[in-house]
Amino acid sequence: MMEWRKTLFGPIVNYFSGPDRNRRLLTLYTFILAAMVIASYHSLPGHPFHNWDDGTYITKNGQVLKGLTAGSVKWAFTTDYFGFYYPLTWISHMADVQLYGLSPKGHYVTNIVLHGLNVILLFFFLCASTGKPEASFAASALFAVHPMNVETVAWLAERKNLLAAFFMLAAMLFYIPAANPSNDGARRFRFYLLVCAAFVLGLLSKPSIIVFPFLLILLDIWPLKRVSFPVRKEQKRELLRALQEKAALLPFCLVSGLLTIEAQKKVSALHTLDSLPVGNRIGEALLGLAFYLGKLFAPLNLCTFYEHHRGNYPQYLPAALFTMLAAMTAAAFIAGRKRPVVTIGWLFFVVSLLPVLGLIQAGDQGYADRYVYFAYWGLFFIPAFGIPYDRIFAGRGKRASAFVFLAACAVLLVLTTRQVSIWKDDRTLFEQVVRVRPDSFLGYLKLGNDYMSRGDRDNALAYYLEALKRKDDNPMLFNNAGIIYSGKNDNSKAIEYYDRALQLDPGFAEAHFNKALSLMDLGKGEKALEELEAAGRKGFDPSAIRQQEQRARGLTGKRSLPPR
Repeated sequence: MMEWRKTLFGPIVNYFSGPDRNRRLLTLYTFILAAMVIASYHSLPGHPFHNWDDGTYITKNGQVLKGLTAGSVKWAFTTDYFGFYYPLTWISHMADVQLYGLSPKGHYVTNIVLHGLNVILLFFFLCASTGKPEASFAASALFAVHPMNVETVAWLAERKNLLAAFFMLAAMLFYIPAANPSNDGARRFRFYLLVCAAFVLGLLSKPSIIVFPFLLILLDIWPLKRVSFPVRKEQKRELLRALQEKAALLPFCLVSGLLTIEAQKKVSALHTLDSLPVGNRIGEALLGLAFYLGKLFAPLNLCTFYEHHRGNYPQYLPAALFTMLAAMTAAAFIAGRKRPVVTIGWLFFVVSLLPVLGLIQAGDQGYADRYVYFAYWGLFFIPAFGIPYDRIFAGRGKRASAFVFLAACAVLLVLTTRQVSIWKDDRTLFEQVVRVRPDSFLGYLKLGNDYMSRGDRDNALAYYLEALKRKDDNPMLFNNAGIIYSGKNDNSKAIEYYDRALQLDPGFAEAHFNKALSLMDLGKGEKALEELEAAGRKGFDPSAIRQQEQRARGLTGKRSLPPR
């Protein structure tokens, strides 16, 4: 066991207390990583809030808009609003509102800072666990500028991804002394408690890091080298001990998983096996893995929504992808006999993605850029630590590999800044979805919403109707189209669309309310009162209902709504 592993930050502590050259080297690398993040996302603070979940998380969330108050913090820890339990995410948005109000600039700056901290923490972890600052810098730099991370940083609703990764990296750093057998038992136990605490904080930010205990087992092999690969007989006891350590984290995983599933059920986000058979789920998971591998090397034509294929692909494709992925896995295991980082990097990538591959499907997306935010770390490990550059470049490995690395970073940085510009407003963002995924409904829906917010009802209706051609089971689409027909004084047509929305979702309070408005325009006060009553039962704003009740009552002669 090398001496530098006796401390938490290993060589980092040694650099700052050692020769001037080492201190300068570490400081230089840290500042370069920070500069790469700033260069990639410098334009982001000028962007507005987006009409895609930013309202749910910030601008239209009454609790978040209160800022950091005792009541709002209590709400954060007791709600599963929007289908998830992640109180620290809500609190982070409350803190931003407290600091910046509703100026989006500050909210985006927080995201950039969090991403920068994650990049630097990854660098620290790799330095501390490998003692190789150059390779650690290379892997962290790829993480800093890869375009697939833009969605996580540029979308305020994905603050949860940044927070979860931050706490996971903290737990990984604490794990270094916790796993070091040269430390005394009390010291290891104290650091292991810190690992548990950081992991829980991560789960309270986003439950997708539920696989963390299994990732720690991989890190035991590389870079911590507690266990060799393949495992030698004399190390079986150490392997068993490492597995037992992770058992303490499993109850947290179980609780987080159950809370997430229950919260998703409440918003009807989970697909049943009838709506999405097992075969389609496995097929989409294989397509997703291939998609992420492809975008690692060619991160082009990225967009915010890749709709689930639901089995609409050539039937041979899953089998072909399975064969390809199995061959890659076998190659990684063979290469891992000499270079364990290849096996561990590959498994880190696959295991990290397991919660989001759609085997338990929530929502309509098949895959998403944000899902690889920390999964790609494993793939970044491989070129940084696993390729024998000296052998490939005949003794000139350091220069040649540095040139290749700098060229790759330059290309990725350009692509990232271009991808950030796509997030400059809703119209640009969702026009990209329509270009990249013309068969997807969501781009048309969001463009319709954008035109609607600008008062352009004709273009809004055209986009809504295009969306309905692609997905005719979305109640919001029918409701929005009904609003436009109502604005055109075609209330009979509007009611048809509201009825379609309510057939799909009988509890859709807004559709009941909007239908009541159209019924009143047609002079049908009795039926309007019934719809207002239904909207009230489903939780629609009572003050808005009372305002319209008087108008409906004037059409019928009734003095009040029936009791609710």
